[in-house]
Amino acid sequence: LRLETDLPFEDFFDRIFAQMDLCPDDALIGYKFKGDRVSDVPHRLSTAEEYQAMIDIAIGKIHHAWHCEVVLDIHNLVSPCRSCFKMISYNVCI
Repeated sequence: LRLETDLPFEDFFDRIFAQMDLCPDDALIGYKFKGDRVSDVPHRLSTAEEYQAMIDIAIGKIHHAWHCEVVLDIHNLVSPCRSCFKMISYNVCI
């Protein structure tokens, strides 16, 4: 999934929840950038302020990437039950 850095907060969430087949009431979204340590806890992504902070970091990475894509791993931070498994991680290119 490719997304623009000027995508409004609400549109971003609509696309992510639809792509991951998640209900907003049952999920808590977080993110990690490709290249972050596996042991790092994903950053929470549930408010417009957290979204803007993520976009600001992504723009900084874009300026330093030159020829590489900036990739986010989007995570559902709520552990799914086995009987109602939903996708818990998804890659997004910015």
